[in-house]
Amino acid sequence: GFHDRLNFTVEQLRQAYRNTYTLGSMTLIVAGAATMDEVVALLPRYFDTDAAQPANRPNAPAPVPYRESATTGLLQPGSSSLRLSVSHPIPREMVAKIQTNEELYDIAAGVMRDECFEVMRYERGLSYESDIEIADCNHPNAWVLRGSVQTDGENRAKATKTLHEALSKPGKSYGSTRIQGALAMGAFSVVNSLESTGSRVEAYIELVDRGGSVQSVDATTELVQSLTLADVRAAIDDLVEIANTTPRFEHRSGTKKSVGSVDALIDRAFFI
Repeated sequence: GFHDRLNFTVEQLRQAYRNTYTLGSMTLIVAGAATMDEVVALLPRYFDTDAAQPANRPNAPAPVPYRESATTGLLQPGSSSLRLSVSHPIPREMVAKIQTNEELYDIAAGVMRDECFEVMRYERGLSYESDIEIADCNHPNAWVLRGSVQTDGENRAKATKTLHEALSKPGKSYGSTRIQGALAMGAFSVVNSLESTGSRVEAYIELVDRGGSVQSVDATTELVQSLTLADVRAAIDDLVEIANTTPRFEHRSGTKKSVGSVDALIDRAFFI
């Protein structure tokens, strides 16, 4: 609403943008009462919307060659438990696919998370806490599929095996009741963001933080309500493929006994 009162010229703003920001690290915040159409209409006035990237953006660095796996560790002498995480980098093309339908992939990850938790806690008695998530960021190079668990150090091998099983289980192996429950919770989560202006604003901020494109919450609600069991199973298979085809990074935090030999970790690690 205050775009006519800015105390700098359009060219000054454009130059600051070119010199300071690169793709994936910029968030546009609009203050004042304006519709999305009005904001979009104003963009060409302040930004070069035709260019795919800033003119002076440096060339991308050469990709870092990955090893097949890497393990890091952090000793915590005062602890009797082990914090274990297993991560797989998500390829950029898959990040783009997730960004076009984040609600679907959040639901798929939720199905995998619930199944993993039940196995960890009730079937094998390894932990009261475990998680599977798409750990995202505002830059596509930083996204990972991650499984994590807090357990006793003596259960490291069993917990690692359980995380591997959870990240490898195909969509067809999940029961219809579990997926239907996840779909219902996904729809509730989206509908819940319609209750107030504050909730909607939080939903938009979260979407922008994840590098997505802002769209109507109402349209998102319709999308979630149209999802099927087959859609969720296919999304789970996409996540399983990531775990089966990308490098594995394991991190352990705990006692010396649970973390293991520091020298062995250094020998195996891609980085520390």
